[in-house]
Amino acid sequence: MTVETLVLRNCTTLDEFRACVALQQEVWGFSDAELVPLRIFSLAPKIGGQVVGAWEGDCLVGFAMAIPGSRGGQRKFRRRFEYLEDKLREQGRKPSDASLDEMDSLWQQSKQQEKP
Repeated sequence: MTVETLVLRNCTTLDEFRACVALQQEVWGFSDAELVPLRIFSLAPKIGGQVVGAWEGDCLVGFAMAIPGSRGGQRKFRRRFEYLEDKLREQGRKPSDASLDEMDSLWQQSKQQEKP
């Protein structure tokens, strides 16, 4: 594989998104709970984000995903990350010190803070 043989293109189909999920499992050996799930890949383009795949022939060898952090002028994702970081900082910790379960719990708490 060389840079010249790679093709970058937007992933748009369920089969391409499934390839992204499978690549995570193959490369990192993540459990299902640690993977970016298929539904997030499918959702990204629908909300203004994108999934870009690096393909060598029919084989996905890499991908990048971007999801916008705002909707209707609200910076939800950034605000949620700041909440998570602030709560950990109060404990004298940083995100790299927290487990995925802890971060998910804080994320859910930040969402509850946003509700009227």
